[in-house]
Amino acid sequence: MFPQYGTALHQPTPIATPIYDNLRLFDPARDMDEFLAGFRIDSSIDPSLDAEVRAIVQGNWDCFYEDGARKCIVGWEFAIDTGAATPVCCQKPHYGPHESKIIMQHIHTLLSNDWIGECGGPWGSLIVLAPKPHQEHVDDISDFIWRMCVSYRKLNGVTLAFEYPIPRCDDAIDDFGDGFGRLWFISLDARQGYHQIRVRLLDQEKLAFFGPDGKIYIQGHALRPNERSCCVHCHDAQDAG
Repeated sequence: MFPQYGTALHQPTPIATPIYDNLRLFDPARDMDEFLAGFRIDSSIDPSLDAEVRAIVQGNWDCFYEDGARKCIVGWEFAIDTGAATPVCCQKPHYGPHESKIIMQHIHTLLSNDWIGECGGPWGSLIVLAPKPHQEHVDDISDFIWRMCVSYRKLNGVTLAFEYPIPRCDDAIDDFGDGFGRLWFISLDARQGYHQIRVRLLDQEKLAFFGPDGKIYIQGHALRPNERSCCVHCHDAQDAG
C-alpha cells in the first residue's frame, strides 16, 4: 500500500493488533465546549465549506478529542531495521538541575499515559530539550514551553535507509496549487503528534533513552495485559529531515 516506505511500515499479525471498543462519537451536549475551544476557521470562508469542515472533525471525533490522542493507528507498525548491527548506546548523561526538573515533568506525563515504561536493554540515547517556537512574547520563564526530544543520531547511523526517501514538508507545500486563486491551508496542532503509529515489538528497545533519575525508558503503549507496544514520539530534529 505504501511502497515508498519500503520495510519501514509493517503490518502486525492479527493477535498483535490493538482492538478499540471505546469509540467516541461526537455528542454536542458533552463535546461541544471542547470542540469550540480547539476549532478555528477563517470567518471569510463560505458557510457551506465551514459546515463541511466542522462535519469532518465531528464525524471523526474519536481522532480529535483529547483522550483520542492516546490511540494508535490500527493495522500498521513502524519498523526500525538495523540489520545485523550491534546495539548502540551513548554514555550515561548528566543532566543539569533545571533541565532535569523539566524532563521529569515530561516523563511523568508520558508514564501516566502508558506511553513509556522502564527497561534494561543494551540500547540507550540522550534526551535533549528544545524550545517550542514562536515564544518571543513570553516574559515569565515559568510560562516558557520546552519539548522533550531524544537524540537518535547513533541509532540513525545503524538503521538501514528507506527504499525511497520521505518527502520534506516544504516540498509537499510547493506542490499545492498553481499560483492562481485562493489557497487554503489546514493545520492540526497535534498534542502528541508522534504517538499515532506503534513501533514493532522487537524494535521497541532501540528507542530506549536515559532519564535524569538514572532509569532507562522505552516508549510504550499499553495494549493487553503482559503485552506492550509503543509509538514513535521523539526524534532529533537535525536527523528528522
